[in-house]
Amino acid sequence: MIIIEGTDLLGKTTLAHALVKALNDKELPHVYQHLSKLPDCFDVYWGYIPLIRRHIVQDRFHLSRQAYGTVFNNQKLFNPMELSLLKGALAKVGAFVVLCTGTKEFIKSQWGREEMYDLNGVIKVNDVFYKMSSDHHIHLCGQQWASDDCDEIVKKYLVKQEQLDVINQRKSS
Repeated sequence: MIIIEGTDLLGKTTLAHALVKALNDKELPHVYQHLSKLPDCFDVYWGYIPLIRRHIVQDRFHLSRQAYGTVFNNQKLFNPMELSLLKGALAKVGAFVVLCTGTKEFIKSQWGREEMYDLNGVIKVNDVFYKMSSDHHIHLCGQQWASDDCDEIVKKYLVKQEQLDVINQRKSS
């Protein structure tokens, strides 16, 4: 599972589709999955668990809830135990988190169409995302991510998947 997280307007969806194509071109079938604004009844722990599985490129997941919820107070945040359990479930599938952030100037340059949140709020969300940890961080200054970023992500992700496969092969029957 590759999870693409980060600030609005930075090309996460385009990157996610490029990753699906790159993996499928290597005959490693993956599908695209997207989470947008979740319903109020969505459980902050149990709602995510069935979505965690291998061979998915996930556009937004748990970190978006934390970042946007922190800034806009519009989403229930994970408590530390829920977050710890969720990270454990993600580790079991070798989840690889890609974080996309950008400079304030770059985000402003991308602004222009109707967005779900206001520009100042999105810039604050970007600051929250910037402080989060990930397996791969793309910080955009003057252009969208490059194809080299896609290649690097696939390479690192496949190493992590190979490590998980070795561990899974040791599993007793």
